[in-house]
Amino acid sequence: MHSYKKTFLGGGLLSLTLLSGAVLSAPKANADTSATIDLTVNVPAACSLTPANTSLTKTINPGTSETIGTANLKAVCNDPNGFAIYAVGYTNEEYGNNYLTTTLGEDYKIATGNVASPSTSQWNMTIGIDSTIANNHVATIENQFEEVHEVPETYTKIASLNSTTDQSIGANLTSTFNAYIAPNQAAGTYEGKVKFMLVHPSTEAPDTTPLGLAYASRNKTKVNGYYSMQDMSSDICGALSIGDEGSLIDTRDNTVYPIAKLADGKCWMTKNLGLNLSQANITKENTNNPSEALMAAIDSKTIPEPNTGSWCSSDISDCQDRVNYNPPYYNWYTATAGHGLTSLNNTTPVSGDICPSGWRLPTSDYYLNQPNNEYGQLASVLVGHLPESGYSSYSDSEGIAVSILLREQPNNFSFDGYYVYGRIEQSGTTGAYWTSSAYGASRALSLWFTSNYVQPGTGYYSMKYYGIPMRCLAE
Repeated sequence: MHSYKKTFLGGGLLSLTLLSGAVLSAPKANADTSATIDLTVNVPAACSLTPANTSLTKTINPGTSETIGTANLKAVCNDPNGFAIYAVGYTNEEYGNNYLTTTLGEDYKIATGNVASPSTSQWNMTIGIDSTIANNHVATIENQFEEVHEVPETYTKIASLNSTTDQSIGANLTSTFNAYIAPNQAAGTYEGKVKFMLVHPSTEAPDTTPLGLAYASRNKTKVNGYYSMQDMSSDICGALSIGDEGSLIDTRDNTVYPIAKLADGKCWMTKNLGLNLSQANITKENTNNPSEALMAAIDSKTIPEPNTGSWCSSDISDCQDRVNYNPPYYNWYTATAGHGLTSLNNTTPVSGDICPSGWRLPTSDYYLNQPNNEYGQLASVLVGHLPESGYSSYSDSEGIAVSILLREQPNNFSFDGYYVYGRIEQSGTTGAYWTSSAYGASRALSLWFTSNYVQPGTGYYSMKYYGIPMRCLAE
């Protein structure tokens, strides 16, 4: 319905305005839209030290001084902050041994020196630049090694390059070894070694702990100042002695973990795994054989954030509601990277887990006297014997002793309890740690202990939907 409004000015009709419920307006212009894609490319440091010749032999007559030979070393590195090269005596595979030794015995070895006395046999080294190589980065020779110098007894810097280098040019060094043989030196074959190490950047110093030396001897490279969990191997662990400790970085999230070679002769993490699956960079290469199901969940971003749920198995329908994913607590399906779904009713270890590559969950059996019960083997070595009564648990005075030993340095197992129904239970009184072995359809084997009771392979307490901490050991 329309209405009309009359407007008068001086008694005359001035205008007629149509008033209507309809609104007439011009069309609006479309707004421009945009999208931004961030690209990140990480270029890792790639450095190496390569000798052109690794064996030098010379016959030197008594009463004469001669050059044993010259070894060429090529150092390449793309660290923009350069690198440094260190050297140390390594005779008989012993760090710091700077003698030439012989099967004749200790009395006949040749020490390093600068021929201080013509009556004493000595050997030494000189570092130089190989100027015959085209496009050669010229390194700085350190500590007067450009002159005759004793073979170092500790890792000593011999050369460095502080500016940018690359993988195509490199710095080329010469290492010349000399010997003076005194007239009274017994005839025989004398042998020695010198080990060289490249570290970067140039301000870095070698990690001379047993763990660091074991990694360096196998040409491993540090990541953010640490050797990596993923580079661990049986030969590195084998090079350590019981009681040796160190720290390694998990390259998936850059978490640093203390590790130790424990009394059972195996290398263990001595801190609970704290991997956040929804935030870490998890791949098949850096993780211990994750299942396709776990990788698919990660790729589709269906791994929930901490405290909001849990990736779990349909075998237990209420698992999602009863356990939250809350590092360092994992249900058994998550701990075993999904492989637990196909191995539910026997103690055969599953084929993968969320440990770093090169590491794995301990295996287990219900009985401690079985060799695959690795928590049981550790406990029996710590206390010196299997349980006096039965083969499944330590209790009473035995249990007290084993529990204390497990919680002491360097083992560091702790009373962290377990996670269920949205809360942590028995923290401060109970310790629980997953193994890779099932114990029926609804349970898996675990280490379970209190202040006076230790069961290294129990399946009674450990429901698969419980969130339980985990430790990893090296292969």
